[in-house]
Amino acid sequence: MNRLLAPLFEIQTHKHSLYFILQIFIGIFYFTVLVTGLSATAGLAMSVIGLPFAAVTGVSTLYVAKKLWNGERWLLNRFYTEDFFRFETVGGDGLLDWMKESFSDSSSWAAFVAGMLRLPLGVFVFTVLVVSQTTFLALLASPFYYDSGLVQFGGEAVLTSPVHAVIAVIIGLVGIVLSSHVVRFAGDRLIKALRRPR
Repeated sequence: MNRLLAPLFEIQTHKHSLYFILQIFIGIFYFTVLVTGLSATAGLAMSVIGLPFAAVTGVSTLYVAKKLWNGERWLLNRFYTEDFFRFETVGGDGLLDWMKESFSDSSSWAAFVAGMLRLPLGVFVFTVLVVSQTTFLALLASPFYYDSGLVQFGGEAVLTSPVHAVIAVIIGLVGIVLSSHVVRFAGDRLIKALRRPR
């Protein structure tokens, strides 16, 4: 029984939940910054005069993509007290050499693609987590409103008796416990994947 309920009372589960909820806001920030850089690069590349500026803007966007992750990594290191991997910055003797190295560096492009994917993934994780938790909490509260006709399916009231309310509470409890296991499992796997190789 203790193992079944353990994730509900472990701080790590709640850290994972908080990080998953923050994903939508982190994703919006990443998306805004990177799409701004991408659109500026595309706009400048439309003219011959703008090509050099487009190259500088493009390489700057790749650089910022790495820096965004490394900044988030710094926060994660303190939040989870783990050592997460970082994107190493590319060197070069001068501006042109640095730009060439950045454009040919696969980790720059990996950071950019990962940053662009953060918004759709953040929306998905945020939606699943918030919808599931509010549904289970609403089921737990069903004894307070079971006879009000608020819960309907196909136009018919579903919770119409105390027996229905008890069943709803049981489903809500099972859902909360199961979702805590899912959050703990997914969060632990994510942390393991992001950890710096030893």
